[in-house]
Amino acid sequence: MKLSVLAEFWNARERRERFLLLIALAVFILVLLGAYFNKAYSSIAYQSKALEKSKNDFYYVFEKANTALTYQNTQQFIKQTSSVEDFVISQAQLNKISNFKIYEDNDKKFFSFTQQSIEDSAQFLENIVSHPSILIDTIDVKFSENGYEIISVYRNL
Repeated sequence: MKLSVLAEFWNARERRERFLLLIALAVFILVLLGAYFNKAYSSIAYQSKALEKSKNDFYYVFEKANTALTYQNTQQFIKQTSSVEDFVISQAQLNKISNFKIYEDNDKKFFSFTQQSIEDSAQFLENIVSHPSILIDTIDVKFSENGYEIISVYRNL
């Protein structure tokens, strides 16, 4: 019965009125679809921001954990070695540094080494700097056929 009332209503309208009703229905449907997709897009954007924040939090904690691990390892090496030079030599052996040399010139202490990877060199220098009695003044990097030759001036605190 309700369908017949709707059909009667539709047939009682002129062609122009039917066209306007179809346009109004289409606009209503488009507005509903737009609202749905807007809500979905907002949810995706919110979740993307939450994911990015979680990633940043993870990398922050991961970096702090690596720093704490490096500090703990350094403290163990400090306890095992008797001097700063012994500590530097043990770190060089641990990091598989080649052509490692420690020497003094004009009251300045130097160490030099050759390494294939600049990342490994940076990690080695980071381990050296983590010693509370070592302060690196300068680092010179030279390119050679064997990789990178790094010369550093340091002092004991």
